[in-house]
Amino acid sequence: MSESQVELYNLALSAAGTRSKISAIDENSKESETCNLWYKVVRRSVLRSAPWASCRATSLPALISERNFDVTWAAGDPEPPWLYKHSLPSDFIYPRFLENFESFLLGDDDGQAVLYSNTEVPVLIYTKDQTVPPAWDVSLYMAMAHMLSAHIAMNLHGKAGRAQKVLDTANNYVLQARIATANENQVEYDSMPDWLLARGAFSGTTPSRFIYQNGPLLSLLGAF
Repeated sequence: MSESQVELYNLALSAAGTRSKISAIDENSKESETCNLWYKVVRRSVLRSAPWASCRATSLPALISERNFDVTWAAGDPEPPWLYKHSLPSDFIYPRFLENFESFLLGDDDGQAVLYSNTEVPVLIYTKDQTVPPAWDVSLYMAMAHMLSAHIAMNLHGKAGRAQKVLDTANNYVLQARIATANENQVEYDSMPDWLLARGAFSGTTPSRFIYQNGPLLSLLGAF
């Protein structure tokens, strides 16, 4: 996509029902200042709301500490009952799953976001903070524009009805992205047939598949 942040702002302004346009994100205008005020929080909330393909990334988180069960738990150890504590990548926005689909937990370690798991070398698939609009796919770009529009509509002309309308449109793009990801998932698991299990065949452990839940749908709580 070739859309710039300026074009994103102008699309949001148009959806909000204003006739004004901006020519630069740092220009001295109420429209630019209002868009800049909300842009970062809108971007982060929209990125958290669905597993956008254009913002998917993979990382090998660095190991911070490992639990030694031969000694008493101490500060700095992984949170019980987890074995390992890893740091998260600098562009991390939201987790999706580990390559082995094992369970994990997010936490905070003295101001640092961390990942707890029982996997010594986890491969984390996550949503990164993709800050360049041309890198987004169309549905993400439209969700961003409409969510930004929902916030600036009230600030620019106080039209609650228009704000709710563009908010609903943004959430529709989010839901479409969730459905598309679910339909594109090709991970399959082999299972032992019941008739073989009844004859004493060994099935091993039951396969499990942990995928972190999506972030909440977008909202304007307290805005009206």
